[in-house]
Formats: sequence, structure tokens, C-alpha cells
Amino acid sequence: TKDMAFNQSCYGINAKKNLINDFLYYLLKYKINKIKSMGHGAVFNTITIDTFENIFVSFPPLPEQISIAKILSSLDSKIELNNKMNKTLEAIGQVLFKKWFVDNPEKEGWKEGKLGELGEFKNGINYLRYEVGDTEFFIVNVRDISNNKWLLKDNLDKIRINYSKAEDYLIKEKDIIIARS
Repeated sequence: TKDMAFNQSCYGINAKKNLINDFLYYLLKYKINKIKSMGHGAVFNTITIDTFENIFVSFPPLPEQISIAKILSSLDSKIELNNKMNKTLEAIGQVLFKKWFVDNPEKEGWKEGKLGELGEFKNGINYLRYEVGDTEFFIVNVRDISNNKWLLKDNLDKIRINYSKAEDYLIKEKDIIIARS
């Protein structure tokens, strides 16, 4: 909405007749990987004006462009709002954590003890050296854990071991798994 200028490393794009800028923006966003793949250069990847001449696209009539751009813009706004809310909630969590565990010297009603006394801590098993048995279990490996989430997949590794010994290593609902490597 404001006049601007840009240097030779940028392109300004303005939609021609029968196309609106908002739709063109989302069309370019959709084609970004194709645009990047057509880049060239020894020092850094770059595109030229000719790049745009060689990318084929299709576009709907103006009323549909307006509807599509409006919906996608609305979704972008909601995503941005959710990201801001997540940052705010994370900041609130950090403040509460600091208040409860750092700044609260009296900790009225709190008990002190060793972490090892608060839970049952177990090591995993080295299933390659473990006694083979008749019961099949799925295995969670470090590579199956990312960003504090267990990556569920169709082809989990399996092992057959003695059930009575494996019971100690079964993951139960609400268990906490910590990768130690």
C-alpha cells in the first residue's frame, strides 16, 4: 500500500488484466519450488526475468481468483495468529516455570528429595544381545523420536523376546521416554 523501491536482487510483480495480485501471490507461492529449481549461478542460486517466461500456469476467472485469494489469505492470517498464540503460551509457561522452580524460595508445602526417588527410572535393553523368546514386541529407537514426539510409522522394528523379562521395558500410557544419545 506504500510506494517503494527495490534493488537488482528483487523482482516486483504486478498482475496484468484478468488477474489479481493476491491470487498471483499464492500462485507464485505454489510454484516456488519450480522457480527455485530453475535458478542458476556459481556463487548463489539466482533467477532471471526469463525464468518467469518459462513457467506454465493455469488460472481461473476473476471471481474464482478473488475467492481463492480470500480463503488462502484468511488461512494465512489464522496461521499467523496461532503462531503468535503459541509464542505467548510458551512465554507464559516459561514465566510460570521460573516462578515455581526458581523464584519461589519458600515453596510452601513443597518437599525436597532426589529426582531418583520421584519415579522409577529404567534403562532400555540392548535387544541385539537379549534372550530370544516367543513374544513379539515393537521397538522404539532414538531415531523414532523427534521434537518431543514419537514418530509413529507403519514399519516399526520388532523383536521376539521372553515376555517375563520384556515386561520391565514395555512403554505404558503416560510414560516419559528420554533419548540419552
